[in-house]
Amino acid sequence: MTRFNPTWLIVFLLLHGATVVAGATLPERAEQGDAEAQFELAAKFHAGDGVAKDGAEAARWWRKAAEQGHPKAQFHLGLCFLEGNGVAKNTTEALQWVRKSADQGYADAQNNLGGLYAIGAGVPKEIREAARWWAKAAAQGQMAAQFNLGLLLATGNGITKDTAAAVKWFRLAADQGHVGAQASLAAFLAKGEGVPKDETEAVKLYRLAAAKGHVPALFSLGQMQAAGTGIAKDVVEAYARLSQAGAAGYPPAREALKVLAKEMTSAEIAEATKLARQPSGEWPVKSNRSTR
Repeated sequence: MTRFNPTWLIVFLLLHGATVVAGATLPERAEQGDAEAQFELAAKFHAGDGVAKDGAEAARWWRKAAEQGHPKAQFHLGLCFLEGNGVAKNTTEALQWVRKSADQGYADAQNNLGGLYAIGAGVPKEIREAARWWAKAAAQGQMAAQFNLGLLLATGNGITKDTAAAVKWFRLAADQGHVGAQASLAAFLAKGEGVPKDETEAVKLYRLAAAKGHVPALFSLGQMQAAGTGIAKDVVEAYARLSQAGAAGYPPAREALKVLAKEMTSAEIAEATKLARQPSGEWPVKSNRSTR
C-alpha cells in the first residue's frame, strides 16, 4: 500500500500560491492575508477583547478583509464610516461598503441598507427600495428587518398596506425576542386586525415587552388590566403600571391615571403608588387584597 506523503500536498499548495504555516496565531494568520483572521482580529480590536480597544486598528483590519471580499468585514467597515469609528465619518464610503456586503447576501447589511434608503442617508430617500432590501434580509430571518418591513406594511408608508403580512413579519420577529415586534403584534391581537382577536395572547406579549423596558407596552398592559381585558381586572396593579409609564415620560399615562383614579379609593392609590416604586417582578402576591 502506498503511504500518503504530506510533503507533496505542501509542495502543491506552495506552487499554487497558498501559505502553509502550522500553528500560526490569529495576528500571524491575519498578516499572512487570511481574510477570516483579519475579520476576527478587527473584531477583537473593536471590542477590546484580549487587546487594547482601538477603533482605528479595527477599521484597518476590516478594510484588509473587506478588500478581499469578506462580506461581514465589508459591513463592519461600512459601519465604521457611517459612525466615524476609527475613520473619518463618510456616508458615501459607508454606503459603498454596506452595499457590497448586501449584494453578497449578508442579511445585517441588507437591513442596514434598507435603513439608509428609508431615511435618505447617502442615497435619495426611497421607501420601496428600503422595503426591497428589508424583504431580502427578513427572508433570511433577520429580526430587525422583519420588524421594519412589518411597520411599513402596517402603515402603508410608501408601499401598499397589508395588515395580514405585517402581522406575519411581526410574529416572526417577536418569536425571536424583538421587543418592538412583540408590542406591535400584541396591539394587532388586541384589536383583531390582520389576525383573529386574542386579548389573552396580547397580554402575554405586552408583558414580555414591558419586562424589557418597552414603555408603550407597559402602558397598554396597564390599560388592559384596568379594564379587565385579557387579564383579571386589578386597578391597583394597573395604576402602578400606568404610573411607571408616566414616570418614564409616556404622555398618555397622565390622563389615563386621572381616569382610573376616579374609580379607586385613596388606600388603593397609596398601595399602587408604593408598588410603582418596585419592578413588577418584585411585587408581592396579591392574594391578600381584592382585585376589581
